[in-house]
Amino acid sequence: MSRSAIDRARSLLKRRKFSLAITLLQSYSDYYAEDFEYNLLMGHAFLYSGDFGSASSYYKRARSIKINDTQLILGQAAIFLQRGDTKRAIPYYLDVLDIDPENAIARAALDFIRDYGEYPVIVRWYETGKLQKFFPPLGLNPALIVKSLAAGVILALAASIVYIAVSSIKPAGNYIAGPRMNLSSMGLELTSVQRDQALAKDLSGTVVHFMLTNEEANRAYDDAVMYFQDGRDNACRVEINRLLQSNVSADFKNKAHILEELLYPEPPSFDNLLDNVSYEKLVSAKVPELYEGCYVAWGGRISKALIHDNGSWSCTLLVGYENLDDFEGFVHVNFPKGLTPVPDGKKAVRFLGRVSFASGSLELEGISVYQPLKDGVLKD
Repeated sequence: MSRSAIDRARSLLKRRKFSLAITLLQSYSDYYAEDFEYNLLMGHAFLYSGDFGSASSYYKRARSIKINDTQLILGQAAIFLQRGDTKRAIPYYLDVLDIDPENAIARAALDFIRDYGEYPVIVRWYETGKLQKFFPPLGLNPALIVKSLAAGVILALAASIVYIAVSSIKPAGNYIAGPRMNLSSMGLELTSVQRDQALAKDLSGTVVHFMLTNEEANRAYDDAVMYFQDGRDNACRVEINRLLQSNVSADFKNKAHILEELLYPEPPSFDNLLDNVSYEKLVSAKVPELYEGCYVAWGGRISKALIHDNGSWSCTLLVGYENLDDFEGFVHVNFPKGLTPVPDGKKAVRFLGRVSFASGSLELEGISVYQPLKDGVLKD
């Protein structure tokens, strides 16, 4: 692979443009499948995207080329860690310390496993993004540097008007205005009585997947609001589903339904999808329906592609089977409005779609698709 392509991919990873990095690197897959750095960067990109199955495949290929690389071993350790498989993660972190005794990430990860290594804590750290501190470092995001410099200039100007602005602001309720909107105007704040009585007293006729404590119910609702205001709709959707499928009160569920209506003003794209849920994580969950309505990006190979009489296009996606060596499972994918042009069934493919259990089993409602082609990326 040319150095310029490697450098561009590394730059995209630094800027957290994971989908673009994957697209760029996949265009070289036919020629550089045995290149260590190619596979390492692909592993990193999929790891940070949340597609741990694909990340594992590329890391395994990289390790078959070069064993003692701390970035590679940290990536493999992170996959086991996010699964909650700390017994397998620990030896990898110890291997890193054998190579680099002062490695701060490996030391911090081992401390975390020792102090907080229970699965529920690991899940919560992953869902809030805090687990990424144990991922292989990508370097400082250049965009943050620019924002910091700009913020310094803006801060100097803003300081001169803060006093006047603050004096005219009235309290907005439980939640302040985030990057999107002030949710207090939507009636989404919880009263102290509602918070104290978060759980339903009568569960007859209710399907409950999650038995929450009063504290857990309040935390799930607060997290949903936080994720919404941060623009992390997938993470918000998970917390909403947790509440709607739990033993919380009607007040909590009504507010969760209101917040649900505000999600995804536009479907995400490969470039801006946040909190991607891997196929492995979803199907291994005790309650896969927790991820209903989330948008995911999964790669693999196409099987049983059909164009239906109503114009829709569907297929079975063999997940993780891009390189014909790491089959994770399968999922039905349907594009209700059809797909033009249709993907090449002989090539690896990556679908972006919405998780649905409407038929009683896992399906993806397709939004977009890409494949690496000579002239670029295939999209719907």
